[in-house]
Amino acid sequence: AVVSTQSTGQDIRMNCHLNEQDQEDLTLLKRCRIQVRRFIRDITASYKSVQTRRWSYWAITCSLLYFMVGNSSQSLWKDLEREGEKRYNGYVIGTTALLSSLTSFVLTRYSRHVEQTRGWVLALLTCFMTLTILLPTLLQNLILAYACDALFNMIVTSCITISLFKIAHSMRTNFYGFVVGVNACVAGTLDLLVTLIVIDERVLGFNPRQQYLVYSGFGLASIVAYGLYRLWVVWKRGSLRSETFTRRRFDVSVAEDSGGPIDDLTDETVGDVVISNYVDDSDEEMIN
Repeated sequence: AVVSTQSTGQDIRMNCHLNEQDQEDLTLLKRCRIQVRRFIRDITASYKSVQTRRWSYWAITCSLLYFMVGNSSQSLWKDLEREGEKRYNGYVIGTTALLSSLTSFVLTRYSRHVEQTRGWVLALLTCFMTLTILLPTLLQNLILAYACDALFNMIVTSCITISLFKIAHSMRTNFYGFVVGVNACVAGTLDLLVTLIVIDERVLGFNPRQQYLVYSGFGLASIVAYGLYRLWVVWKRGSLRSETFTRRRFDVSVAEDSGGPIDDLTDETVGDVVISNYVDDSDEEMIN
């Protein structure tokens, strides 16, 4: 009987311990769910602004180009090196870092001009960036590759600096660091995937010149995607304005037929009010 009582007490204590462990597991699972919900809520709140999404697109695109080219630049230089030609890789890397820092410093000193920068400016800079990626591959000259690499880093530093400035300027909450972190995480993940696909011999296994062709193609694709987006915005704005004007003329004609009062809003005023609900502040000059 004593042995039976002792074993029963041990079973009770063991069951209590298991119940406590289950409660801790449930509490941990609940905490994870809460954190995931908070993360989704923060992302939704951070990227709610059209401006934030637009400039995040450029920040991710330029960061991805910077990562990809940085991974393959010295491999390309080695591939372009001729027999007996002197190498300046270390000098180029040091000079490029200095020029990029100076470029970022100059942009921060002229923040008023950076604040007025539009999306098409970054599209144009990305076009030049793509040319600096493409030229060394086509002309196959090491000195030209050095110069294009320095120019590429200066341009990409300018684009990233402008994008981050515009993101900070468009944020209405304290989620700036969160947005920058998410953009960097997205760019790094895409860089990992592209690197595995392009460099790994089990997939494509491209040589450095072919890799640069892929990177320049990505730059052109990003410019085309932004151009299509701008065309869609212009078309949407035009259809909204046409709808508003048609509705306004109908209301005016009904008011004239019924002899009722006509408010003093013109067609253009009504159109601007409706369109301003759809278009962000950076496009106001295009509306006019």
